Amino acid sequence: MREIYSSHQRNYKKNHAGTSKWELPMTAKNIRLYVQQSLTPQVTLDKDQSHYLVSVMRVKSCDQVRVFNSADGEFMATVSDAHKKACVLDIQQQLRKPEPEPQLHLYFSPIKSHRLTYLIEKAVEVGATHLHPVICQHTQFPKLNLDKISKQVIEAVEQCGRLHVPQVTEPQPLATTLESLTHPLIVCDERRNAKSILDLDLPAAFTCRFDRV
Repeated sequence: MREIYSSHQRNYKKNHAGTSKWELPMTAKNIRLYVQQSLTPQVTLDKDQSHYLVSVMRVKSCDQVRVFNSADGEFMATVSDAHKKACVLDIQQQLRKPEPEPQLHLYFSPIKSHRLTYLIEKAVEVGATHLHPVICQHTQFPKLNLDKISKQVIEAVEQCGRLHVPQVTEPQPLATTLESLTHPLIVCDERRNAKSILDLDLPAAFTCRFDRV
């Protein structure tokens, strides 16, 4: 959760010159917060989000923040009780309505922590809706902290302006992943002299699914 000025908001302002829909009031904190619960007229945040707003971002009563989720859209909200353990928000003007997203699944083999963070951020920014860790023969980091990854996903969503939070699945072996595919798969291999996936010794159940692009 970070203080941001989203690219979506910048683009909207650029394309709607002369309007004030995206202008932040003087009492507004430039904070965008994902709230999983329904955005009813009044929302009480959990302990972690309350601590972030009140203790980290120094939000006070009457300040305004933006809150969102995929079911309700995005709203401007006013802090009515800046309690550091149970911050209360009054939901006000709707800024964006819920928007459908095309499904885009990303399958990846886990890598080093700092590089994995970068991968997650970029995957969220380009619109991935599902993140699937895949354990391959030479995967060096098969153990993942899914709670940490989920938090990184939410932070990336808050920064980039999306409404939908991508789903992170449990790690699965490569064979299990391929056998369960129900949609086309595009394989990216940056090794120039690598053996083609068409030439690999794969079970007959899914070798027929591959073709050259």
